[in-house]
Amino acid sequence: MKLLTLIIVLYSLFPLTAHAQENTKIFLVNKEEYKYLESKNLLITRAIENAFGRPNKQNYYSLEINQVDANMPEMQALKYYPVKNDDQKKSELTSKILKADKNQGIEFKVNINKEKSELTEAIKTTLNDKNTFVIKIVVVADPKIFVTEAIDKTTFFNIIDEKSFTDKAFKKFFGDNPKKTNYNIGFDKMNACLIKNIISGVCNEQFDGASYEKFAEKVTSKEYGAGFILIDLHIIREKSKLTPEIEAAIIKAADGSEHLKFYFCIPKDNIRVKKKKQFNMEGKIVSESKLPVKNLTVFLRDAGNVVIATQITDSKGTFKFDNLNEGPGYSLFIDNSCKEKMLYLLNKKDELLGKYQKTEIGFVYKLLDADIIKLSDIEESDPSGEFLSSVRGRMLSVTDKVAALTNQVIELKNSGNQIIQSQKTDMQGNFEFLHLDPKANYSIELPEYVSISKSERIYLANTKNELLKEFVKDKNNKFSYKILPADMQLLSGLNEMDVEMTFTQQKNSGNKDIIINDFIYFNLNSAQISPQSKPTLDKVVKIIKENPNYKLEIISHTDCRGDNTTNQKLSEKRGESVKSYLISKSIDPEKLKSMGMGESKPLNSCVDGSACLEDEYQMNRRTEFRFYK
Repeated sequence: MKLLTLIIVLYSLFPLTAHAQENTKIFLVNKEEYKYLESKNLLITRAIENAFGRPNKQNYYSLEINQVDANMPEMQALKYYPVKNDDQKKSELTSKILKADKNQGIEFKVNINKEKSELTEAIKTTLNDKNTFVIKIVVVADPKIFVTEAIDKTTFFNIIDEKSFTDKAFKKFFGDNPKKTNYNIGFDKMNACLIKNIISGVCNEQFDGASYEKFAEKVTSKEYGAGFILIDLHIIREKSKLTPEIEAAIIKAADGSEHLKFYFCIPKDNIRVKKKKQFNMEGKIVSESKLPVKNLTVFLRDAGNVVIATQITDSKGTFKFDNLNEGPGYSLFIDNSCKEKMLYLLNKKDELLGKYQKTEIGFVYKLLDADIIKLSDIEESDPSGEFLSSVRGRMLSVTDKVAALTNQVIELKNSGNQIIQSQKTDMQGNFEFLHLDPKANYSIELPEYVSISKSERIYLANTKNELLKEFVKDKNNKFSYKILPADMQLLSGLNEMDVEMTFTQQKNSGNKDIIINDFIYFNLNSAQISPQSKPTLDKVVKIIKENPNYKLEIISHTDCRGDNTTNQKLSEKRGESVKSYLISKSIDPEKLKSMGMGESKPLNSCVDGSACLEDEYQMNRRTEFRFYK
């Protein structure tokens, strides 16, 4: 593989012991570059140049280095420079790095002779009182993951606006490609994983090509300053013309798919100033008996509870605030001069938004983003051009029995963790959220629910009490569930749409990969197609015949009962059973591919050693369908 130039200027995201976190620099390399630099004794030199730039007339410096100490987890600290002839620690460090199967970070403490060095202001600000500064080198474990060079914020913003991440990466790694004559890389998916800590590699947020605008907004926010993007391209070989160099870089996944991946750095000064929109907000206040409350003084407060405007309701209970800026977190307040027992807030269309909270000093209504949209002249955006009609279901508690979660607050949040809709479940645990973008990422949370026992599990179910998705506890110990775009079809009406409707809706939304989550279930230890599953499979047959450009991948799963090897074979048999049924209906075998996942992809926490209800096991005993071109 071609040697990459891998210099990135970034501030560190890692906790350090003896130096300010923001003054530490990261030098990101892959194993090939690390091995080369070590062999030439250039690692520290390049890392320093990465941190402070190459010395020149405009940026001149010279450093007389006394000593460099290296620290790495699970390895004793060593004197990296100068090194003794009999010191094997340095070679052990290199060996550990090159054998690692995950990203490795090495912290270098560089001590200089200040009197004999010439320093720039940038270097002076990083020195501590012992004339030492810290740099950090991160070695990417997978040699096939490319690493981009450093860019400034202007270049970064241009790449975002031009949507040219892939073009810039291809040109850098595989050379100029005028009119795609040298090579052509065809791909049908681009996933972007946002990473705050490059060592752990944990994906903090995932975006696909359909949600590019939300991705662009996120990578220009403070939250991801000095973070990383791992871009993953799903390569379509029949649409590609690949050079030997690109062939060598392709990563083959366990499911047979082929990928190109590369890291992209987010500059520390990545924040893009956004113009705040102004809007008008108009609403109505009614009493417990739903009558307008007139001559009522309404105080508008900001996020710090400072009153910024007042209005008096008219004879219809209406108030209006003009020329407000988006985003400060507003609330409405009415003092104790109002003698009503309870107050309710309506919008201009007389739709009920909710009731005020009664306090010792008056009434308070905290306005959520969704409330502001309904009270204002802000238009709800529809980036897809096609809203789903609804997402509705039931919240259930599972212990040794199944019970509805009644009268519980349930919140719908967008990818920015903002609450866009909220409500309480009814006496049967039902809820409904309206007007959602099918290509966006959402999450559903239960902010106030407290577990009744350690063994309790919380599920999203359909109106037939069939368990669909398990909620997990987030970092704040709240029950939540992330809805990815692929889940939206499942949750649209919660299985009230049949297979054909789901396929058509996803196709009309422009999805290149169409996932059918109307599962075919199997009995325990069985690969036989059940009679109740055949109507669904017949609809799949119809879809294939009416859409000849699509191929079908059949993905089969088992529950966790039994050993892994047996379950793997069983899932493969189930996939072959479905494939055979489709072939018996005159479907071309060349259009079909089956895959067994065994017990490796459960939809809930029913894994080995867990005690589960039969419904929970059945969730995992399924076959899914993926249509693709």
